[in-house]
Amino acid sequence: MSLCQLCERDVPKLTVHHLVPRSQGRRGEALPTLLICLACHRQLHVLFSNEELARSLNTRDKRVSHPAMERFLKWVRKQSPQTHVRVRRG
Repeated sequence: MSLCQLCERDVPKLTVHHLVPRSQGRRGEALPTLLICLACHRQLHVLFSNEELARSLNTRDKRVSHPAMERFLKWVRKQSPQTHVRVRRG
């Protein structure tokens, strides 16, 4: 089990999430990443475009403090880490 860097749940599997999406970075450029759970990863991509993530939500703190993500994180922290969490547009 490992801690998600967004929701801080102890989950069985983490995914690598680029703070600046690869499509927005330069070829060969090393991009900063977070290790996050699948639910948080999917929710970020449901709520925000790659351009928004690169331009105005390019740090962990900015993502965690965005009102839509704050609501999601408050809710997902109550969910079992072993349960598949469905995500939907806010």
